[in-house]
Amino acid sequence: MENEKGFTLVELLAMLVVLGILMGVTIPNITGILSQSKNNQILEDATKMIETTKIKIATHSTGYDKIPKISAGECIVLSLNYLNDNEDIGTGPNEGEYQDYDSYVVYTIEGKQRKYYVRLVEEVKGKYSGIDEVESQVLEKNTYNNIGPISSLKGISEASTPSEVQTKINKSCNVKYFK
Repeated sequence: MENEKGFTLVELLAMLVVLGILMGVTIPNITGILSQSKNNQILEDATKMIETTKIKIATHSTGYDKIPKISAGECIVLSLNYLNDNEDIGTGPNEGEYQDYDSYVVYTIEGKQRKYYVRLVEEVKGKYSGIDEVESQVLEKNTYNNIGPISSLKGISEASTPSEVQTKINKSCNVKYFK
């Protein structure tokens, strides 16, 4: 019995303790990285919506799909459904669906500054989360403070006139155009 090979019970227990410690340290780090990655995707998708809005406003000044010029106190509301014609913005990071009409960008002029406010709503199992009308400069700071639960949909898809859209958004501007 002098040549028996194998681990003793103490060695096996020591190995299990080491593995437990490693798992205790790595699992929270991995879940934190995954959560940060999901937040990054929401911020990137919201930024894409703002950039697409800028392009649409610049390139759709004539033709059948003309977006009118606005002045101070007026605004334009463009839905994700309208902005996502190339389908650059896919499903949400939590394996849910973005709400095409309840996700939108409000473009307005406040004083002499052009402002963009974005709302991006993802539905996962009947619950809504995302970004709720955050100004683009705040969004550029890449803060996760603006990402969270959203209590309800606003029903913009049911609106048929600019004044009906006006009652549903959180901005005090005269809606001149929406799509």
